[in-house]
Amino acid sequence: VSTGVDVLVVVGVNELVVVGIDMLVAAGSNVLDPAGTDMLVPAGIDVLVSAGVDALVSAGIDVLVSAGADVLVPAGVDLLVVVGIDVLIAAGSDMPVPAGIDVFVSAGVDVLVSAGIDVLVAAGSDVLVAAGINVLVAAGSDVLVAAGSDVLAANASDVRVAAGIDVLVAAGSDVLVAAGINAQLIDVLVAAGSDVLVTTGIDVLVAAGIDVLVAAGSDVLVVFGIDLLIAAGSDVLVVAGIDVLVVAEVDVLVAAGSDVWVAAGIDVLVAAGIDVLVVGFNVLVAAGIDVLVAAGIDVLVVVGIDVLVASEIVVLVANGSDVLVAAGIDMLVAAGIDVLVVVGIDVLVASEIDVLVANGSDVLVAAGIDILVAAGIDVLVVGINVLVVGINVLVAAAIDVLVAAGIDVLVVVGIDVQVAAGIDVLAAAGSDVLVAAGIDVLVNAGSDVLV
Repeated sequence: VSTGVDVLVVVGVNELVVVGIDMLVAAGSNVLDPAGTDMLVPAGIDVLVSAGVDALVSAGIDVLVSAGADVLVPAGVDLLVVVGIDVLIAAGSDMPVPAGIDVFVSAGVDVLVSAGIDVLVAAGSDVLVAAGINVLVAAGSDVLVAAGSDVLAANASDVRVAAGIDVLVAAGSDVLVAAGINAQLIDVLVAAGSDVLVTTGIDVLVAAGIDVLVAAGSDVLVVFGIDLLIAAGSDVLVVAGIDVLVVAEVDVLVAAGSDVWVAAGIDVLVAAGIDVLVVGFNVLVAAGIDVLVAAGIDVLVVVGIDVLVASEIVVLVANGSDVLVAAGIDMLVAAGIDVLVVVGIDVLVASEIDVLVANGSDVLVAAGIDILVAAGIDVLVVGINVLVVGINVLVAAAIDVLVAAGIDVLVVVGIDVQVAAGIDVLAAAGSDVLVAAGIDVLVNAGSDVLV
C-alpha cells in the first residue's frame, strides 16, 4: 500500500487475501470496505488499483474474483458498486477497464461474468447499469465496447449475453437500452459511426445461434411499443449506408433458420401499425432497392419460402392492402421489376415486367387456389411467355386481362379456366393461345373474348 493511501476496514468486514496473490494499491488512492462486506480474492490472483483511483464497495456487497482471473483498474478510473449488489467474475476471466472510464453499477443489480470471458471497455467510454438491472455475460463470451462509446442500460432492464457469444460495439457508436426493455444480444456487431436506439417498452430478443451485423454508417431505430424477435439460427445483415426504421406499434418476427440480408444503399421503412412475420425464410433484398410497406399493412411470409428481389427493384404495397405468400413458394423477381407474387405455385416474372396492385386492393393466396385476381384489378403482361401447368385460374368480375402482341399463352392438361361475367380478354396480334386436351374453358355472359 503506497504512500498517501488510506485503508479502512470497518467492523464486521472479512478480508481474505490467499497465498500467492499480489495486491498493489498505488499512491493517492483510497480503499473503503464498509461494514458487512466480504471480499475474497483466491490464490493466483493479481489485483492492481493505480494512483488517483477511488474504490468504493458499499455495505452488504459480496465481491468474488475466482482463481486465475486478473482485475486491472488503471489510473483515473472511478469504480462504484452500490449496496445490495453481487459481483462475480469467474475463474479464467480478464476484466480490464482502461483509463478515463467511469463504471457505475447501482443498487439491486447482479453482475455475473462467467469463466473464460474477457470484458474490455475501452478508453473514453462510459458504462452505466442502473438500479434493478441484471447483467449476465455467460461463459466463453467476449465483450468489447470500444473507445468513445457509451453503454446505458436503464432501470428495470435485463441484459443477457449467452454462452459463446461475441459482442462488439465499435468506436463512435452509442448503445442505448431504455427502461423496461429486455435485451438478449448474441453475436452482435455494431460498427463504427453507427447508432443503435431501442426505446422504452420494447423487447428485443436475438436468440442463440444468430448473427447480427449492422455495418459502419448505418442507423437502426426501433421505436416505442415494438417487439423485435429474431429466433435461433437466423442471420441478419444490414450493410453500410443503410437506414432501417421500424415505426411505433410494429411487430417484427424472423423465425428460426432464416436469413435476412439488406444490401448497401437500401432504405427499409415499415410504417406504424404494421406486422411483419418471416418464418423459416431466406430474404434477400439487393443493392439499390427501396422497400416500403405503408401504414396499416400486414405482410406475412410463411414457412419454407425463398424470396429474392434483385437490384434496382421497387416493391410497393399500398396502404390498406394485404399480401400473403403461403408455405412452399419460391419467388424470384429479376432486376427492373415491380412485383406481385401469388400463392401455391412457383412464379417467375422475367425482367422488365411490371405488376401493380393498387391502393386498397387485396392479393389473396387461398387454400387450393393457385392464382386469384380480385375484382377491379388490371393485369398487364407484356413481352413474356406464360406457362400454367396443373393450376386453376380464376379472374373475377370487372377485371380486364390484356395479353399484348408477341405473347404465347399455354394452358396445359387438367386445368380449368373460368372468366367471370363482365370480363374482357384480349390477345393481341401475333400471339398464340393454346388450350390442351382435357381443359374446360368457360366464358360467362357479358364477357368478350377477342383473339
